[in-house]
Amino acid sequence: MPSDLTSYRSSLAEQQRIADLFALLPASGCNALDIGARDGYLSRMLAERFDRVVALDLEKPDIEHPKIVPMQGNIADSKFSDNQFDAVLCAEVLEHIPPHLLTRSCHEIARIARNKVVIGVPYRQDLRCGRTTCANCGKTNPPWGHVNSFDENRLRMLFPALILEK
Repeated sequence: MPSDLTSYRSSLAEQQRIADLFALLPASGCNALDIGARDGYLSRMLAERFDRVVALDLEKPDIEHPKIVPMQGNIADSKFSDNQFDAVLCAEVLEHIPPHLLTRSCHEIARIARNKVVIGVPYRQDLRCGRTTCANCGKTNPPWGHVNSFDENRLRMLFPALILEK
């Protein structure tokens, strides 16, 4: 992820990606989980829809918001209860999870979600030899530590209990 998140997030492509993810989320609910919350950008957007948002990251996010609970943790070792969250958002995270923890992380995401899971990952990203090329548009992506590549079949295998919508 670039160090200048403001510039990155204001790009048309990033704004469209976020809009696409949020179009899949419920318009309202009691509680949501933002996995990989970083600075809380998406957590704040979730707080416009949900009464309570848990912002989870490997380091406790520095977020001051009355509806957001910042939390340090690893989704592979979740302490959350079954069906605890109305919605779970995991955007731009799974491609960074070490392969030996990926299946466990996905199991935990499905376990703690009551209603909706929204996953945002690069699609069919070419990870060979440090090269990250988008299979759809052909553009070369910066190598931001992506160690996993995804398509529909891989997501179905990682989330067998969930129904793939889009």
